[in-house]
Order: sequence, then structure tokens, then C-alpha cells
Amino acid sequence: MESSLLRAQKLLEQRRYDLAERELRQVLEHQPNHAGAHAMLALCHSQARRHDEAIAESRQAVGLAPDDAYVHYIHSVVLHDAGQYRQSRQAVDQAIAINPTNADYFALLASLFVTGERWKDAAESARKGLALFAEHVDCKNILAIAQVHLGQRDEARTTIRGALGEDPDNPLTHANQGWAYLHENQPKKALEHFREALRLGPGNEWAKAGLVEGLKARNPIYRLLLAYFLWMSRLDGRVRMGLIIGAYVLYRVMRGVAESVPESMPFIMPFLILYIAFVVLSWLGAPFFNLLLRLNKYGRYALNRTQRIQSNAFGAMLLLTILCAVGWLVFRVEEWAFVALSAFLMSIVVVSALGMGANFKGRQGWHMFACALGVIAAGEVAAFAIGANSWGVAMFYAFVLGVFGFTIGVNFAGARRTQV
Repeated sequence: MESSLLRAQKLLEQRRYDLAERELRQVLEHQPNHAGAHAMLALCHSQARRHDEAIAESRQAVGLAPDDAYVHYIHSVVLHDAGQYRQSRQAVDQAIAINPTNADYFALLASLFVTGERWKDAAESARKGLALFAEHVDCKNILAIAQVHLGQRDEARTTIRGALGEDPDNPLTHANQGWAYLHENQPKKALEHFREALRLGPGNEWAKAGLVEGLKARNPIYRLLLAYFLWMSRLDGRVRMGLIIGAYVLYRVMRGVAESVPESMPFIMPFLILYIAFVVLSWLGAPFFNLLLRLNKYGRYALNRTQRIQSNAFGAMLLLTILCAVGWLVFRVEEWAFVALSAFLMSIVVVSALGMGANFKGRQGWHMFACALGVIAAGEVAAFAIGANSWGVAMFYAFVLGVFGFTIGVNFAGARRTQV
């Protein structure tokens, strides 16, 4: 059985998970209480995205060997892959408490802090891992990510250079170099490293995401939007919220001044229009430029399945919005303006709902909420079609309130999900 276990370990290193699973099941047939085999089988399930089975196996491993740091570490890995970040943090903390001398454990903890955008904690954990093993490439990569978001660009360059020196064929390192260039507003250099990362590791999601952003950043408008997104990602969450609320308060004040002092309107109106345009772009800029990329004969291959579906749905809602808006402008039928605005708002809901990953907490409930909003919007259109305009207007306002609640709720749920 030891030979089967060794073969399984080798197959896991080679990422041949189906063959590794076969070997591990042979081990467990003869030794059903082998904690290490259960832990490795959990990894196989996790790589196949069978997250419930992976968590069940890793929990069994922990139950069989509660004092074994490795099984707690594997339990943390599969919880992380399943998007259960708080529980993953608890498991890796337990692994470190049992064995505080393994750099892999600190690398995983640092990656969890990256997920929660706790950049200082991520850098500290990565440095602890490097103190244990100075050539740990994952710790160097995570440290570089944290340094970029902390504004320590020179230090990040040095860290990435060191990681490339240790392992020049590491796709994650090239992907990190690409993201560092994006933060420096150099999309052309970023694309070179994203392409190299995907050549070395075709399944690297971090590099794929960077490649899409780099391709879209060739457009000067999206480049400005991306620069804003990346700048905001480097700020503390409370500072970000303060800026968003502050900008909205300033908008309301300027709008009030413009209404009370009509002479100031020509000077204030451009700023109000810019603010509204910026808010709309921050909501729908990414799917809009995904749509442009989708229509490009080469760019379409860079998008993943979710992004393609999002861009198709957004394109359909955008077309409906434009048609209704044109109808309102040409025929001066007020009801068409309500429908145009509803179609536009529905595009926000559709993009948000489709963007939820399989591990998004309450995903099914949010999808039902989105469907309910779609039914209300359809009822609004039907009411206008049969001449029941008062009902149509009432349903429009109910729909707007629903969209507002949906966006606030989804953003709040997403923020809580990444807390560690």
C-alpha cells in the first residue's frame, strides 16, 4: 500500500488527479482510516470541483488525525477552493499552531489575506514563510501582490525579479509581473507577461483575467477606468467606502446648488454629467468592454465562459435599451422611456447575477431575486402595452427599488464572503 501512496503523491505533483484518485482508493480499500490518503483524495475532488466531496474527505482526515498539521492544511486548501474563506482561515491557523515551521502554511494564510484585501497581513504572512524558506516562490509571489497594492512598487519589482530568478518558468510569477505592469498603466508590457504565463500554464486563471484586462486596456477609455479600479483596490475598504459616499454627497450638494442658483447651472452641469457617466461606467464598463472584446475575432477567445454569457446578455439588454430610447425620442411616447430605463437597470442585475461563482453564498436565492425583478419588469411592459399606465409606473418604481436592494445586497454579500 505504501507503493500506491507514493505513486499517488507523484501523480498529484504531476497534476494527474484522476490517476491519483485511483491509487488512493486502492489504499483506502485496505486502510480505510489512513488520514493522509483521505487528505490527498480531498485534493483530487477539489481539483475536479467536487467541493462537497472534497470537504467531506478532508474533514474525515482531520477527524482521524487531529494532531497532524498536514491534514489541517489540506482541509484549509479545499475550503479555500470551495470559497469558504473564514473556515479555511481557521483550518490553516490550526495547522500553523501544530507546526509553525512550514512555509506552505504561511503561503496559504497570506493568499487568504489577499482574498480579503488585507494587504499588510498578507505581506507579513508571506515574509514569515520566506523567513522559514527564503526561496519559496509562492510566498514571493504573494508578497509581490501585497507590495503592489501597498504602493511599494520598487520593492515589488525586486520581489518579482527574485521569484523569476528562482523559477523563470513559473506562470504565477509572470502573471504577477503582468498585473504589476497594469498597476503602472503599461498594458503592452503586461500582455507580454500574461501571454508567457498562459504559455507556461494554460489553465492559470490569474493570467487569463489579466490578459482580458490588458486587452481591454488598449482602449483609452477603459484604461482610465481600469486605472481607477486598480487604484481603488489599493485603498483600505473603509477609505473606499468613504470616497464613494463622499462623491455622492458632493454630487447631491452640487445638484442642489444648481437648482437653487440657476446661473451656476452651465458651470456645474458638466461635473454632474461626468459623475453620472463615471458611475454608469463603474457599473457596466467591464461588461461593455467585454462585449467589444467578444465582437473581436481574436479577443473573443480570451474571455471565459461566464464573461461570454455576460457579454451576450448585456448586449441584448443594451440593444433593447437603445431601441426603446430611440422609440421614445422619435415617437415621444413617455412609456418607452420607462421601459428603456428598466432595460438598462435590468442589465446591471443580469450582469451581477451571471457573475456569481458557484460558491457565492446564497447564489440560488439571489438568482431567484433577479428572476423576480425580471418578472416585475415584464409586468411593467405589459401594463404599458395594454394602456394601464398607472400600474406600469407603479411597477417601474417597485422595480427600481428592487434593483437598488439587489445591488446593495449582492455587494454586501460579496464583501462578507471574502472576509477572513
